[in-house]
Amino acid sequence: MITRFDITFARYRVRNSEVAEEPYRHGIYEKNLRLRDALSALMESETRYCYLEGLEPSASPIENSRWITARFHHFYDSELEEKVLHFPENLTRAGKRRIARLLEMKGV
Repeated sequence: MITRFDITFARYRVRNSEVAEEPYRHGIYEKNLRLRDALSALMESETRYCYLEGLEPSASPIENSRWITARFHHFYDSELEEKVLHFPENLTRAGKRRIARLLEMKGV
């Protein structure tokens, strides 16, 4: 059985260093991806004028996580973009640790 991953996204406006509580755009970015494609989709932003603020698991330690969030800050439009890699239910604890190491997450 091949394990498949889903990616969702949300975009938030930032005003006066305050991030809006509700996203103005959100939804499914891509579904049913193989791991290589899911990691690639997670780490690319909609625009090249941004930087990755960080990666964050939904729980600590990573083995208890259900997803990993990548946060991007956009230079020109002062927006925050979040992309979320959702783990499939059949992914093992060791598989979650391996993915975190592939993403070079600290503390794994």
